[in-house]
Amino acid sequence: MQQLTEPIDLALVPITEKEQQPPPRSNLRRAEFERAVERAALVERRESAARVAGAQVVLLGGEPALFVERGGRSLVPLREPEDGWLREALSAFVEHVRMTGVKRLAVERFDGEPVGESEVMPLLLEAGFVAGPRRAVLRP
Repeated sequence: MQQLTEPIDLALVPITEKEQQPPPRSNLRRAEFERAVERAALVERRESAARVAGAQVVLLGGEPALFVERGGRSLVPLREPEDGWLREALSAFVEHVRMTGVKRLAVERFDGEPVGESEVMPLLLEAGFVAGPRRAVLRP
């Protein structure tokens, strides 16, 4: 497992209509924001990461790391899954969910497979999710 040695800039960037500006925390200029969103949507073998309203991308250091399907039911890593960056991305995602006032979020799939059978379940539990029969549930 690779350890992160450089500071990480965490930002959650919503994917909405093309005219929307990136959030101030993202520190990305508009062109960089557009490229990051396009890269996230075009990553090979991650076909489910489609650019749709309500979907979100977690950025680490200005680079797309984790795609969150609209409603949060599916998480798609946009780079090779490793505990270090996944822990940071999930932490940022949970913080965002708690700030937005969502009452309940249930993650059912990670990288196309059931979340209960994936290697990310312990990280989800560490981030504040509760294990359910077929999903990980967050109740902020």
